[in-house]
Amino acid sequence: MSLPLSPNLGAGWQDPNSSIAEEMLRYSPFPNSLSRSSSSRSLSSISQDIFMRHLFSGEPFIVQVQNQQIVAPTALSAPSFKTIKEWTDFFSSRWTGEEPNLWLGRLKDETQLRFHQWLQEGNSVTLENYESVAKQFPKTYISIVANEPDEISMVEEVFAVPAFIPKSSFSAAPSMWMYAGLEGAGVDEHIDTIGCVCSWSYMLFGKKRWWFRTPPGMTPQKRTTVLQEEGDFIFWCVGYFHQTQIESEESLDVHGYVSLDVNSPGSFANRVGEYANIANYEWVQGGAPPNDAMFMHQVSTSCSWGSIEGTYIRIMAYPPYLALVGFIIFALLKYLLSGCRRCVGGQKNGSNTENMKED
Repeated sequence: MSLPLSPNLGAGWQDPNSSIAEEMLRYSPFPNSLSRSSSSRSLSSISQDIFMRHLFSGEPFIVQVQNQQIVAPTALSAPSFKTIKEWTDFFSSRWTGEEPNLWLGRLKDETQLRFHQWLQEGNSVTLENYESVAKQFPKTYISIVANEPDEISMVEEVFAVPAFIPKSSFSAAPSMWMYAGLEGAGVDEHIDTIGCVCSWSYMLFGKKRWWFRTPPGMTPQKRTTVLQEEGDFIFWCVGYFHQTQIESEESLDVHGYVSLDVNSPGSFANRVGEYANIANYEWVQGGAPPNDAMFMHQVSTSCSWGSIEGTYIRIMAYPPYLALVGFIIFALLKYLLSGCRRCVGGQKNGSNTENMKED
């Protein structure tokens, strides 16, 4: 089937039509706009067993999620949003988390400079004023992140984790996001380097086109594409290149994370180091961009014993009594290491340096 053409939107945008792409793997049930015969790779209903296979393989998929597949009963009577304004009106009076972020996506150069000047003038982006801000900076999108339990509970009132995701797979560092955007907004091709996790996105309303590319070093290399519509749930893992574009007047979706399978030999999480080495070799030989090797190295580190996060995930994958002992040792080492870093920082800067967040 012919795939939609992507616009020429700068160096970061990779034309999906530059190589053969296929439709993403889709499980039933199907949205009204899609018949079973329209995708040769469409399969039967999603289940926990099938989902665990995807945590093992890392392969992306999409499924139309129904209310009966949701864990929390609140989802059956959840607030229903049809416009971004309805969402911001509902959340603005209740949200206690961080202020929202405005993402310029592919809007660079002049627009980016104009936005920074706007911020320097004392302006800020809030849930209440996003509608007016979006008129000044079209093709942008806004996000909020829920890190604390009460914030996550508020997002889960809108959409809870589907029942086919086992609780044992929930991310060790849970957080949820909500993204709202206008037509034409999107992100350039990139790799998530957020940890040894897989991501998911559920579309509350609107349409968004996704393009995916297999991780550098993995064979065979291939591209997939899919149009995410209202009720669609997309799953993908770290290491997969992806880019997006909103294809409706407005859209609103929820994002969350699950931990990769680090227990099973041969799993995606246990092979990212191999993919990183291949990507590095291909870069040295002049056959791949340097960013491919750099991104895969970051992904490999996050899934290995060589990082604090990778160590935590692997410890927690052991039986409970071993995990408890391992966690105590891990917490002690982390405390000692953080103390050493503060000492070094204090000597270097002449003061006690607290842990700082680096953007």
